[in-house]
Amino acid sequence: MLSPGDEVAIYSEDGELLGVGRLMLSRDEARSVGRGGVAVKLRHHVKGDAERSNQ
Repeated sequence: MLSPGDEVAIYSEDGELLGVGRLMLSRDEARSVGRGGVAVKLRHHVKGDAERSNQ
């Protein structure tokens, strides 16, 4: 079970890795927040890094 402080990976709905960070809320809290809140403090943005390197 996920707990606040755990390292997590963030994936798009298509399964693409978007980033890695630290969970700020419990699993149930994160699910109830929806898209308008902060559930994970990202420390590495994979998609953004790839886009910058292609420019």
